[in-house]
Amino acid sequence: MAITGKQIGAAMHLLGIYSKDVCEATAIANLTMTRVLKDEVKETTAKKVIEFLEARGIEFTEYQGVCLKPKALITQYEGREGFVDFLKDVLATVTVHGGEICVSGVDERLFEKYAGEYLQTYMSLMSDQRKKNEFTFKILIKEGDSHFVATNYAEYRHVSADSFVPVPFYVYGNKLAIIIYRDDDVTINVTECPPTADGHREQFNTIWNKLEKS
Repeated sequence: MAITGKQIGAAMHLLGIYSKDVCEATAIANLTMTRVLKDEVKETTAKKVIEFLEARGIEFTEYQGVCLKPKALITQYEGREGFVDFLKDVLATVTVHGGEICVSGVDERLFEKYAGEYLQTYMSLMSDQRKKNEFTFKILIKEGDSHFVATNYAEYRHVSADSFVPVPFYVYGNKLAIIIYRDDDVTINVTECPPTADGHREQFNTIWNKLEKS
């Protein structure tokens, strides 16, 4: 879906911000911003502005529509099929936005179990995206656990056993996912809210930076 300069202008109006605000945040020149609003720039340049607006709660819709997202959009995935749908959402988010993905509290054996036949496809596609896009994928696992699955695109570090919390969470894009395993079932609750995602990412990195590479 191509996003037009008129949509970008409407989005700025909804947020109550001006071109100078966008220029300061994205390091885009005033003249370039004017050209963005007139659809006279490359897609990669407009993308910086679009991502800035989306991160602040704008949703661009079909037929040149613009609206504000709910402050926190919550999606729930259940069971093995839901787990695969969740992984597809992670992949889609990485493909579009790249950035920094932070994962904590995981047991990769459970990851393999619920990913099932989709596992190899997912890992292959993530590895391909790692070659194309600039993103980092960090995983915290329990001390002594050497069952690494995602070494082609992710880096692992160990957390001491007494500090390890076995309730996995993923931070990707503007989303925070909490994974709950119960017997032979799984539920993933995903909250799309920039402050929530940014806060957990910051806490994660505080721990990450104190640990040695695995």
